[in-house]
Formats: sequence, structure tokens, C-alpha cells
Amino acid sequence: MQRYIGQSDVYSFNHYLYGEPYLGSFDGMRFRLGREPLENVFFRPKEEQAKDGENDAYFLATVWPEPWCYEKRDPGSVREERFPFSEEGFDQAVDWIIKQHDSGETEIGQ
Repeated sequence: MQRYIGQSDVYSFNHYLYGEPYLGSFDGMRFRLGREPLENVFFRPKEEQAKDGENDAYFLATVWPEPWCYEKRDPGSVREERFPFSEEGFDQAVDWIIKQHDSGETEIGQ
């Protein structure tokens, strides 16, 4: 499988510790990757960065067809998946986004 979108295209894991998502697009597909909940945890101890109070934080990967922005996308055309908030979860989320593109199911009219 040829990789069109890679880890270097969606910033490093540390970016998500600041509570900011990454939004991008490629070849007719838009995507978003962010820590949920969106919260700046960079200055917390490492063992607390993957927590939200008593609950585990997670990566939420979202894909949808162009041309819509995240706020205006059609909820019926959105695909989402949760991944652990960890380096491994980050890799899994990026791989999932790539697979969504390669499947062709995020194109308009699919």
C-alpha cells in the first residue's frame, strides 16, 4: 500500500498534548485527528496525560468527503474511530485515516 498521508503530515504526537486537533485534506477526503477531550495536558505528568478525570482520553479520527469543512460536514457521510491516546494509538489512527482513503468510501456519492 502506498502511503499518501503519514505521521509527518499530521504533526507529531506532542502536538496533541496541547489540545489542538489537526485538520487536513487529501484527494477528495477531509480528515481530523484530535485528542478527546480537547484539552491542554502538556504540562501534566506523563502518567496523567492520557486521562480525563477518571476516564481515559483518546484520539478521535474523523473522515468525510470534500468540499465541506468540519463544522459544515454532512453527519451522514462522516466516519469516526477511537484510538488510545498513546504513541501506538497515534500510529493506529493515522493508519486508519490512510485506509479510509484507500478504500475509496470517503468520496462524494459513496
